[in-house]
Amino acid sequence: MNRILTCGTLLLATLGPVSLRAQAAGGPPPPPTVLVIGREEVKVGVRSAHADFEAKWPAAFTKYNEPTHYMAMTSNSGPNEAWFVVGYPSFAAMEKDNDRQGANAPMSAELSQLSKGDAEFLTNNTSMILQLVPEIGFGSNVAIPMMRYMEVITYRVRPGHDGDFMRAATMYRDAATKGKITRPWAVYRAVSGAPMGTYLVLLPMKSIAVWDQGDADDKAIMTAMGSDGMNSLNKLVSDGVATYTSQLFEFSP
Repeated sequence: MNRILTCGTLLLATLGPVSLRAQAAGGPPPPPTVLVIGREEVKVGVRSAHADFEAKWPAAFTKYNEPTHYMAMTSNSGPNEAWFVVGYPSFAAMEKDNDRQGANAPMSAELSQLSKGDAEFLTNNTSMILQLVPEIGFGSNVAIPMMRYMEVITYRVRPGHDGDFMRAATMYRDAATKGKITRPWAVYRAVSGAPMGTYLVLLPMKSIAVWDQGDADDKAIMTAMGSDGMNSLNKLVSDGVATYTSQLFEFSP
């Protein structure tokens, strides 16, 4: 598990109490306001052994009755990585959870030993803290436990061009609505642990078969936007975006 340590405490990838209450009320929860993403780069040839070692973490949390829930996902494309995604309703909630875990000295000591063992399988690990940008998300709330994959598109925006990115994302969202696109997404902006101007677009899916619909969706968006709109969109992206990459992950129960 990619560890995110603050005051010696692990922040777990979690749906969070707010999400669980929303599910109990009968509907999928909205995306959490704050994400903490831990990224582990796994050595070549030890992916299976790394996964086996990871089973020790939920066993430890069960032992200490840890209330925080977490999810993990491993890459199917791009670098060989495991991601652990922490969701919170606010930064204050993140801090409160961190303080609570730090007060559990026996659990912290055991997790520290697990972290040392985990290092055998890794070449690097990093972490990011991100904040939801709700105005450019799209679609209905998603029942994440029903999903199998997550596509992550990472945008690096040129300094001073966040406004261009926001305008482009708004145009694209409006065209997706007009074109009756059904695939939802959420957008997060990095606030720590990544270059400023980093945005992650998260697209959950039950099957990668949805990619078969990609060309038709692109045509629907282009039609909805029109040639003038496409020209404006392309200029905003060209002026404002330095790079963007897509990576496919599979949830790892």
